Amino acid sequence: MAEDMGSTVPRRQLGRTLRDLRTEAGITLDAAAEALECSRQKVWRIESGLGSVRGVDVRAMCELYGARGELTRALTALAAETRAKGWWHAYGDAIPD
Repeated sequence: MAEDMGSTVPRRQLGRTLRDLRTEAGITLDAAAEALECSRQKVWRIESGLGSVRGVDVRAMCELYGARGELTRALTALAAETRAKGWWHAYGDAIPD
């Protein structure tokens, strides 16, 4: 449980921003999935902040949605945070579940 705490907020923030970009671009969830050549569920999971997100997926979504380069770079960096382990991970055995 504690392992997910550090990446939950960045994932939710990233997902919310990507969902907003998609809707502002007028692209449906189904159309995004088709254009990205992935499942509707994958796009939904990313937008819902469930699970880690690969930078390559974020870049593809930003390109599809017409996001500015600066925003794309920021969101890609945020995706890297979703994959990073929290500070407590270094203390593994010292912190009980």
